[in-house]
Amino acid sequence: MRNLARFCRVSAAISCVIGGINNPILAQSPGDTMGITQQDYQSNASAGQRIAVDDSGGVHVVWMGGDYPGPRGIYYNYIDPYGNILYPEGAFISSGGYPQIAVNSQNQPGIVFHGLDSLIYWTPSGQYRPPSNGYWPALSIDQRDWVHLIFGSGQGQMELRYLRSNNGGPNWTTPAIVDTVTIPSYTITSSPVSNKVAIAYLHPYDSSSQFYNDVYYIQSLNGVSWDWQDGKVNITNYDFGGLSAWPDLDAVYDYNDNLHIIWNVARMSDSLVTEFLFHYDVASQAITEIVQIDAWLQPGCDWGTWNLPAGKMSIASAPDNTLAIIYTRFNEDDCSAGGFANGEIYLQHSTDGSEWSTPYSVTYSHTPNCMAGFCDSDHWPSAAERIDASLHIFYVNDKDAGGIPQTEGSVTDNPMLYYNVPVDLLGVPEGIAVPGDFSLSQNYPNPFNARTSISFELRKDAFINLSVYDIKGSRIQILANRRYAAGGHEITFDAGRLTSGIYFFRLISGDDSQCRRMILIK
Repeated sequence: MRNLARFCRVSAAISCVIGGINNPILAQSPGDTMGITQQDYQSNASAGQRIAVDDSGGVHVVWMGGDYPGPRGIYYNYIDPYGNILYPEGAFISSGGYPQIAVNSQNQPGIVFHGLDSLIYWTPSGQYRPPSNGYWPALSIDQRDWVHLIFGSGQGQMELRYLRSNNGGPNWTTPAIVDTVTIPSYTITSSPVSNKVAIAYLHPYDSSSQFYNDVYYIQSLNGVSWDWQDGKVNITNYDFGGLSAWPDLDAVYDYNDNLHIIWNVARMSDSLVTEFLFHYDVASQAITEIVQIDAWLQPGCDWGTWNLPAGKMSIASAPDNTLAIIYTRFNEDDCSAGGFANGEIYLQHSTDGSEWSTPYSVTYSHTPNCMAGFCDSDHWPSAAERIDASLHIFYVNDKDAGGIPQTEGSVTDNPMLYYNVPVDLLGVPEGIAVPGDFSLSQNYPNPFNARTSISFELRKDAFINLSVYDIKGSRIQILANRRYAAGGHEITFDAGRLTSGIYFFRLISGDDSQCRRMILIK
């Protein structure tokens, strides 16, 4: 079953401290374990694509794995349309680092990464070496199954380069220089409805520091013709406004063939960071604010290298052109004992790109003051570009906050988690009060075995519906569907016939609704 209970894990080392005694329990963050890695660090700047959904509904994931400080390896896993995981611990592909993934029209994955001495493009039918050395690659496969690849030429000030294969990897075009960059914050994306391909990236307006960047994009209308000289568009012009883009961005085409780009910027004082996530789309040429975050700098609670209070964003598009973004959010009240902030994965969505929903956490993984091995720091998320019945998410459940290659935190065994959010729950932030005439409490106990109580309170007489849904968003039971008097009410939910997993219960009254997650363990 896809997305079994958030407490389903494979490592006995995953535990927490209760009453001062180490009690082995199962991890708090939701999702199915695709594998375990000590190489928690999955990207420097932009997260890129480490998850892709094919036309059959299968889900492909890739990550950087292996023991630390041993050699890094590339690992792959696949979840079929019925929720079966192909490789219980992930399949080792090759030595290498920083992989990215896309799928073609035959539902086959293409994976790119940098190996020991070259770029490598891997497919189930063969492994190929594009004709250039490089680092931190990103790729996209268009609707013709052409592979579009970008990468950095080296460390520090470097060239961003592009090449293409029209036959799935054996042959490649001569690498072209896109522009110069100072950080690996770039992405490439293809339209689902045309042959358009776009590259979005951070370009330095002051190369003396990697922090001073504008947001650029360049677009090919046919995936062949690129105007490397005059086709680049600076959408921010921050060099005139005192702001700077750093360190993350992402881009996606919607089903109207419109390109969307997201990025983050921050203003810092001695004790306060004000961060903004922004959105731009080519059709309107408008920059809109997604969210503003005010974060206090806390001594002994570091976000870690290459991080702001929110970052590592991914953006996805649904056939109705709904957009969804996910990102890591660090909270100053949730810090590990080692002095690094624990992350949570946050979600927002928009129906038009101009107005965005209130952000809310989809992982709810507070573990303040946790010791190494007992943390739930959710970080380095990636969302599949295409939303079908769900928004598909892949991330690291870091058991000690901080990035190991940056000498942050301790070496731990960290689950790589796949999780999906049903589309009808995108706009229902569970656990957050929704204005209206009722309140819905968290079920108790939770997690539960077979029976649990659900309480709600009405401020006036009202007709309500209380229903239970599975992880795919299908309603499986109606608990109440009638008028109730004002006041408090409690209903018992008997899940004796259900399998272990994550379920949702939603209370609806008129135009108001509220939803919460519950966990059944048998």
